[in-house]
Parts: sequence; structure tokens; C-alpha cells
Amino acid sequence: MRDLAIQVFGGALKYANSRFFICVALSVHLLVSADLPTETQRALAQEWKDQKTVGKCLEALGFYATHSRADGLPEDPDLADADALRAITTPDYRDLYKEAQKNQAFLKWLIESTTLKDGDKTESALTSKAQPIIDDVIYNSPDGKAKLGEVDRTHDDQPTVALYFLLLAYPRPKAGDMKKYMDDLETLRALYALKPGGPDALFKIVTNQIQGTK
Repeated sequence: MRDLAIQVFGGALKYANSRFFICVALSVHLLVSADLPTETQRALAQEWKDQKTVGKCLEALGFYATHSRADGLPEDPDLADADALRAITTPDYRDLYKEAQKNQAFLKWLIESTTLKDGDKTESALTSKAQPIIDDVIYNSPDGKAKLGEVDRTHDDQPTVALYFLLLAYPRPKAGDMKKYMDDLETLRALYALKPGGPDALFKIVTNQIQGTK
């Protein structure tokens, strides 16, 4: 009876271990297995929220904005890609971005990649968070009124450029609350990326503040 019990216990343990390792293998596969767009967006979302690389993401967006046509696409994609790739210098993702930039959606990924959950990406939620960022933080910062005026004059013809100007207008803290800075940039980008009507909702806040059309 004792030997039988040992055999039964051993078999159960072996079965449990096999199930455990199968679960671990599946979990690892889910963590590391992703297509190029998903992996790129996941990486960019994290880099926008890292104080060491958020400036590089903004700089990369600036290069796309610099080379932007009226429709927001780069007028010289090769030049825009080269400049942006030089800006994003994180060794962990350089090869990923180099390949991802061959996809025409890379600029879209750069703008839209966030760590926000779907439930937090509604127009009402994002607008309520973006309003004080624009009306209080940016408007009341040094040269904030002039910078928002530039955004207001630009967004109809060059929305990508206007978004870059808006993010650039946010005063980056020299020390202190980088988390709030990165969270607020994420809010502005997420509202811009919202479909449909995200850019209109975002720039309406700017226009209301500059032109007094609330």
C-alpha cells in the first residue's frame, strides 16, 4: 500500500511539474512573442515614460515635424527617418526601430504609443485631463501664451507640427516631478491619437484658450 501511495504521489507530482513547465513556457512565449508593430509600439510607449529617453522621443518627433508636409507625412521620408533614428539612441531598440521605420506607420506609432489602458482613452477622460495641462501648465509658463498661439496658427495645415509644438511648449522640469511631465505628454498624445476627432478635440482646447471661444 505504501509503495502504491508513493507511485501515485510521484505520478501526480510529475504531472503537476509538467503542467507547471508548460504554463511557464506559454507565459514566456506570450511575453517575448510579438509582431514588429506590436513590439515597436510597446517599446516606444515605455521610452516616452522613461526620463532618460523621453527627450529622445520628442526629438525624433521633431525631426518628422521638421520634414512634414501639410498632411503630416514626411516630405523626405529617408531624411526624416535618418534624423529620427539618430535621435533615438537606446541600444536595446535601435535595431528594432531601424526595421520599423521601413513601415509607413512608424510616425503614427511614435505619436500614438502609450501605456494607458483602453478604459482611460476616452475623449471625455482625456479632455478633462488635457484641459488643465494646456490652460494652466503651458499657458502660464514662460512664453506659454506665444507658444500656444503658434500651435493655434499651425494645427489646421500641419497637425503633426502643431502637436510637436504643443509637446515642446510644456516646460520640462530641470529637477523634480518628471513623472508628471511624462504623464502629461502622454495625455496630450493620447487625445491627439483618439479616433475619430482626437486632433480636433485637442486643438479646440488650445483655440479656446488663445481666442477666448469657450
